[in-house]
Amino acid sequence: MPVLPLLLLVSLAISTIDAGLITDSTRVARQAISPTAAAIEAANSDDEGLSLLQIFQDPSLSRAGIKQRVSSWASDNQFADLVSAFESSIRQRTLTRREQARDAAVQLPAALDTIAGIEDDLLLTPSETQEKVDRTLNGYSSKLRSLLLTAMEPTPLANSTDSPVTVTNPDDDVIIEASGDEIIDAEGSGTSTISEGSGLRLSDEEGSGGIVEGSG
Repeated sequence: MPVLPLLLLVSLAISTIDAGLITDSTRVARQAISPTAAAIEAANSDDEGLSLLQIFQDPSLSRAGIKQRVSSWASDNQFADLVSAFESSIRQRTLTRREQARDAAVQLPAALDTIAGIEDDLLLTPSETQEKVDRTLNGYSSKLRSLLLTAMEPTPLANSTDSPVTVTNPDDDVIIEASGDEIIDAEGSGTSTISEGSGLRLSDEEGSGGIVEGSG
C-alpha cells in the first residue's frame, strides 16, 4: 500500500486518542475525525491498510483500545518509529494548548478589569473608547482574547426569547405579550409601559402581588 494513505490513516487514528476533544475554533465542539474517500479506497485495496482502517471505525473501542491496536499495527507493519514520533508530536501540542489555556484563565480577571476601566472612562469619545478597547485586546494572546470576548459578550434582555419574563402589575389591568421585536397582543389600558421587543409579558394575574417571574 502507498505510504501516504497509510500515514493519513495513522494520523486520523492517533488524533482520536491524543488531540483532545476541544478545538481552538469551537470552544466546546468535538473533533470530527473521518478518513477521506481516497484513503478509504487505498486502505481497502490492501490488507494492512484495511486492518488499520477498521481500528478507528470500531465504535466500541475506547481511546486506550485504539492506542493499543494502533501500536500493535505499527509494530507489525514497520511503522513503529513513525507512529511513536507522530504521537509524541500530537501529545506535545495538546499539552501546550492546555498550558496556554490555563495561563489565559489566570490573566482573565485583570484583563477584564482593564477593559472595564476603558469602558467606564467617560472622558473618551465613543470612537476613542472602541479604538482603545480594540488596541488593548490586540495586545493579548489569542486565547486570552477569545476568553475576554466571550466573557464580555452582551446578553441584552431584548435578545432573550427562550425564557419569557412575566411582569405582573395589578394596578393597570394591562396584558402585553412580546416576542422578538414584535408585540403580539395588547389588551386593556393603563399607564404601564413595556419596551417593544423585550420578550416580556405584562399581565394582571390575581394574587401575583406585582412579582416579576422568569428570566431574561
